[in-house]
Amino acid sequence: MNEVTPNGNIPNTPQKPKKKANWLQWVMVLCFMVIGFLFGMLMIETMDAASLNGATDGQVMLLWLGLMVVMYAVLFLHIVIHEGGHLIFGLLTGYKFVSFRVGSLMLLKNEQGYRLRWMRLGGTGGQCLLDPPEMVDDKMPNVLYNLGGCLMNLLVAFISVIGAFLCPAGSFWRAMLLLSAIVGAVYALLNGLPIKGEIANDGRNALDLNKNPEALNAFRTQLVLNRLNAEGVRLKDMPEEYFVWPSEKSRSNGLIAAIAVLCANRLLDEHRFDECAARLDEMLSGDMDKLPGMYRKLLQVDRIYLHLLDGETETAAALMDKEQKQFMKAMKGQLPIHRTDHAYALLAEKDTAKAEKHLKAFDKVAKHYPHPQEVEGERELISLVQEVQQP
Repeated sequence: MNEVTPNGNIPNTPQKPKKKANWLQWVMVLCFMVIGFLFGMLMIETMDAASLNGATDGQVMLLWLGLMVVMYAVLFLHIVIHEGGHLIFGLLTGYKFVSFRVGSLMLLKNEQGYRLRWMRLGGTGGQCLLDPPEMVDDKMPNVLYNLGGCLMNLLVAFISVIGAFLCPAGSFWRAMLLLSAIVGAVYALLNGLPIKGEIANDGRNALDLNKNPEALNAFRTQLVLNRLNAEGVRLKDMPEEYFVWPSEKSRSNGLIAAIAVLCANRLLDEHRFDECAARLDEMLSGDMDKLPGMYRKLLQVDRIYLHLLDGETETAAALMDKEQKQFMKAMKGQLPIHRTDHAYALLAEKDTAKAEKHLKAFDKVAKHYPHPQEVEGERELISLVQEVQQP
């Protein structure tokens, strides 16, 4: 395969962008430190109150264990509440149900009805994706859908505070409700503040969508493509009108950058490998400080695969650095990760046993994967690697 960028130059291996301070990460660390500190104070208060009321050491330890269980339960519960907020406010503003995921458990609606599926997506606790309404005068309701999760977290936090003050000081229920109030407020803060991280949060999306018409169109396009994906349509068979290549300047916006990623994914699904490689190189060798880090690493997964398919194992090895390996390890629930791991083991490392192990990991994920057409496409790419490996 001949690697040629749109301007006719042969690209070099892309250099890593310089890391910038990610304020969202610092805010998250601070917020969880606050949760830990306040929870510790609540535990001490509750356990002291139990001791003063005549509880034995064994009963105090059981109380401690109960509070630890409650902490994790409240953290999980507020994820459900957050995604439920997206669902409720989305449905109220004209969206239609497509999928609702908490952790790895997904409820998916397609032509066969509602189905439970299993899908792991590293870096996310949950996700609610809906089918958007039509655009009217280049506008579409989006603020309540994006901020609905934060609003629900805040509402439950407010109710929890009221409930806590109705409970006796030092009681188990007071501690539980105060913890719910703290977690709800922190979740709302982390998701509602318009801070730009590796992936924009709800507040950032709500702000960008109402300032940037191109971002709003990209947001709607992604939701429409997700609905088609839920219906079993492969990327290569989706309407071409949705795959318009955005400019480098536009790609600094995460929502628009996602369209570029989908365009490259579609070329890969069509087996238009030369064009796909050119698009990937355009993004990876462009202004990488503007390209969201999550997308850069996802793009490199496919670029490594294409280098391997073309026999360029040294170039693939240069891209498969420590940072990329860590990212791919964290995203093991995604089929392309296992596909590229398999290809790398087989073609670069010449380790058939390791390649077989990655293939089994692929099969394990594919068994419960919610989108069978994606499995079909990835299996085709795996067979091409096995054809290349044959003597």
